[in-house]
Amino acid sequence: MHWEHLLRQARGSFYSIFIMQVACLATIFVYLIKPKASKSLIYLAIISFASIIQVFIEELDQLIYLKEIKDKKFDQKAMYIYLVIEILCCGLYIRENIRSSLGKKLILGSAVLFGLYTISFGILNFNTKFLPSHIEIIEGLTITIYCLYFFYELFTEQPNKTLHRDSSFWAISGMLILFSAITPLFLFFNYLRAVHNPLAKSLYAINNISYSLLFTTFIIAILCDKKHSVQIP
Repeated sequence: MHWEHLLRQARGSFYSIFIMQVACLATIFVYLIKPKASKSLIYLAIISFASIIQVFIEELDQLIYLKEIKDKKFDQKAMYIYLVIEILCCGLYIRENIRSSLGKKLILGSAVLFGLYTISFGILNFNTKFLPSHIEIIEGLTITIYCLYFFYELFTEQPNKTLHRDSSFWAISGMLILFSAITPLFLFFNYLRAVHNPLAKSLYAINNISYSLLFTTFIIAILCDKKHSVQIP
């Protein structure tokens, strides 16, 4: 086991990966012990569980550090599956918390299309070393649109809602903050990785810290959960 290599890689992003893991595990723990009124919270738990599995795969990749394993980039292959889970769960959670029937259909349809495209791309380009940034950018922009529509409904149809006590407000705010932060990062991340890899690793701390904030908002959302505020038409 190459613990020194793992710690060296973590040091490059200011050990933010470990902060993200703690926040992720805390989210799963709170979900398991807190009585839940809204069934849609399962989507937040699935995102958290998928994230911790993805991080463990990345760390195992660093720990083993064998050329025959490193060259296959299993952590990058697993990212395709993670991103599909992430957009589906974010989309389904937001879908449960909006009123528009058309909006619900568009969210479900676009999330499924993204999932099919991502899996197909991964299969057809299996030997690609790194996950192409355009997939993360498309995902980020798509979920950002979902979030903005949620807030459009929230502030036009429910302007007097007590936001700090609303579970969906916290969870979807976390999603919007996350993808507003990391989508610009991935616009130039592959270029930075090619021309200045140490800087790219340092900037990747933005991704880890943003996910830490996401899981923190998920914890608040779970703790605030009382009842499902949106009636399905």
